Amino acid sequence: MEASRGEDPTDSERRQGRKRKAPAADAPKTDPPRFQREIRSMMYGFGDSSRPAAESVRLMEEMMLEYVHLLLQQAHSACEERQRATRHRGGADVKLKEQDLLFVLRKDSRRHRRAQEILEVYQEQKELTQERPEYARDDL
Repeated sequence: MEASRGEDPTDSERRQGRKRKAPAADAPKTDPPRFQREIRSMMYGFGDSSRPAAESVRLMEEMMLEYVHLLLQQAHSACEERQRATRHRGGADVKLKEQDLLFVLRKDSRRHRRAQEILEVYQEQKELTQERPEYARDDL
């Protein structure tokens, strides 16, 4: 319910009998949920209940984001090393490539194989869209 012009939102909340919660001073700043719907579905697919606890989903999202962040940091370091080894002097721009990510995943055979499969499918789709005749592209 919106407050009318010139009226303090807390006044309208008091009239409606709602109490406004003050934010805790020591409350951690939380990022908005990004992947909770997908994680909830994945948890259900792996045997959790159809409605897992919100805290469990939030924790899984946090762990997943930390893992991806760490993985990308390692891939970025590998990219910098690769460019240093080839003495590429193209400036400060360091572009992360698929090979950098695969290099980081090389010791985890299952994830490495899955990443290669995904990249192959991506490449096939890319080639198929390039091979389509012009009249078929206009339909999209």
